[in-house]
Amino acid sequence: MLNSDFESLPAGLAERIKQIAASDGKLQDRLSNKSLAMLSMVLASGNFGSGFDTRVNAVLDNRIVIDSRGAFLPPAASRRFWDYYETTAGDTALYLESLAMSKRDTVYTDKVVRWILNSRDKDGAWGTTQDTLAVVRAFTGYLNWKKETEADFTLTTSFNGGRMVSKKFDRNTILDQSQAEIKAGQFKTGALNFVEFAKTGDSGKGNGFYYDMGLKYYLSGITGPRDEGFAVSRAFYSREDTAGKTPLANAKAGDVIRAHLEVTIPRDRRNVAIEDFIPAGMEIIDLELATEEKSLRFTEPEVRYNTLDPDYKELRDDRALIFVSYLRAGTYEFDYYARALAKGKYLQLPCVASEFYNPENFGRSASNYFEVE
Repeated sequence: MLNSDFESLPAGLAERIKQIAASDGKLQDRLSNKSLAMLSMVLASGNFGSGFDTRVNAVLDNRIVIDSRGAFLPPAASRRFWDYYETTAGDTALYLESLAMSKRDTVYTDKVVRWILNSRDKDGAWGTTQDTLAVVRAFTGYLNWKKETEADFTLTTSFNGGRMVSKKFDRNTILDQSQAEIKAGQFKTGALNFVEFAKTGDSGKGNGFYYDMGLKYYLSGITGPRDEGFAVSRAFYSREDTAGKTPLANAKAGDVIRAHLEVTIPRDRRNVAIEDFIPAGMEIIDLELATEEKSLRFTEPEVRYNTLDPDYKELRDDRALIFVSYLRAGTYEFDYYARALAKGKYLQLPCVASEFYNPENFGRSASNYFEVE
């Protein structure tokens, strides 16, 4: 464990850091995020001068990634410190601890705290014992820095001027949570809606509070695509259109058509679930069944790129479900066959891709109508 006392550093290390700090040499980009965070903590323990700590922290801040859960410090694949079990949770905790040691507030501070809290397992831990210990150390330093344990105020939450909930937070209730629900009918349409927080009786210490907002809604009719970490497109093609040049908006009863999915992700994702809902007048062809047309096996492209290898595939009455434990950043394609059955015009729901355990990272294709003639 790093000691905040500069004099406790190993013999020669402090002098070596001073020599590096005095030079104008640029930081080597080969340093892992864990190494940078630990170096920032060492620099916070003593006065090395020359603005070296500023340069280190600038590089560290530049490696922060923001997503819908908050902000985190991921281990870079090319610089990962494998021998010391470098993980995203551990590196993010080290980053927060470095902020606390140097008493350095950044635009990421609150987002980092929120990301760590949202990454906690159901049993209250953070995956491994090492990660959990890193988080506990980081939060201990953060609480001491921000004096969160000395909170003494009443927080009132209002929506569009109307009070929703009011609660007093002090030493005995510092870990309590206060919740309120707003129904869709209470929102103003065509105008801004405001959620406001007001504190009274503030002691001036431990004055921080944290909040999160979740929105649940239901789609109806035709909707456009949405990208919240996944870009998804979906189309139907005839069996003969192997190049995918002419998407179909209709088919004749009895026709076999090819469903083509394309998913693009800008960064690595874990535990990815892809659900593609078919129109009600169709059925998915399961090539594992002995009663299905065997010739389709020789034309089934299914997985165009070897990097997409579904760990689990399930063909249901109304959807195709694909699960992949890990996907690197890139574009992936998946094909399957469906048969048009009942005549009619049907709503085709969007294809949805998301991280199964972090569903706020998701994407969907556009919805549309498909006609069986």
